[in-house]
Amino acid sequence: MKINKVDYTLNNIPKKNNNSNNKTTPSFKGAVPQPVVDGLSKFYIARLKLFTSLINFSEKLDTDINFGKAKLLKIIEEFNSNSKELKKILDSYTLCLNEGKACGEEIFKDVKILKDEEKHVI
Repeated sequence: MKINKVDYTLNNIPKKNNNSNNKTTPSFKGAVPQPVVDGLSKFYIARLKLFTSLINFSEKLDTDINFGKAKLLKIIEEFNSNSKELKKILDSYTLCLNEGKACGEEIFKDVKILKDEEKHVI
């Protein structure tokens, strides 16, 4: 039985293509280059920003209400979010509170990156 030698050095790893005009992933010889998907990664980055901002907002809300005894509208106005989607949600929520009506699905009308289950949880 013959055992083939395997080269475990870094010599066989393809080099990254730094050409800005050619947006393809680096490939091995004979492989068809695959295009880089920019839209999908932006979608998940926006979701990550939204959920991290939500966590930060909930921590701020917990701290300010429990220890600072601050009002809800003041907390929302002072919160600086990194997420455009959370800003839209909070702006819609403050409009609902100022009008004195119950908030429901209308606070999520401008946010397209959330699933229905996630909207109910938020």
